[in-house]
Amino acid sequence: MYNYRWYAYVLIAIALIIEPFISKWFSIGVAYPDILLILMLMLSMGKKDNQILIVSAATGFVYDMLYGRFLGPMTVLFFLRGLLTIVIGRRFKQENVLMLTLIGFAMALVSRVYTIILTVGFKDFFRAFGMFIADIVFSALYTAVIIMVITTVMFLIYNSYGRRSKRLLYGKNNRDT
Repeated sequence: MYNYRWYAYVLIAIALIIEPFISKWFSIGVAYPDILLILMLMLSMGKKDNQILIVSAATGFVYDMLYGRFLGPMTVLFFLRGLLTIVIGRRFKQENVLMLTLIGFAMALVSRVYTIILTVGFKDFFRAFGMFIADIVFSALYTAVIIMVITTVMFLIYNSYGRRSKRLLYGKNNRDT
């Protein structure tokens, strides 16, 4: 396990500040990717559990301070994302692209439902559920596809070096011959 480097904190700070602009630039219709979810999933690979929780809760708190009407809701959401990331990290390997994609889809779906309920209210959300479902599912799918592409690229880059790449490509390493 290793600690966060300084550039991870800078990346999170930059993502917090320009997240609304990035979401608008990469939006397709009403769907937009959850940039902070993607960044937190990528940065949490191989980190210590307490670091994931602290960074995710602090990110949610700063997000509430910048964009929320009151403090708390996004802090709770990001903290729960951190807990789920820890559970996922203990169960599955980071090379499991399909599992990370499915988890990213589920987390994006829950996050989008949560933010829409906070915006319009609980009663109005279920009254107009049909109106919101296309936005929710398409945004979650869009986020999951981006997570899948980034995870696949990271997996290919990671496995293109050293003995591990030879073992994966040829089914054996130098010690086997």
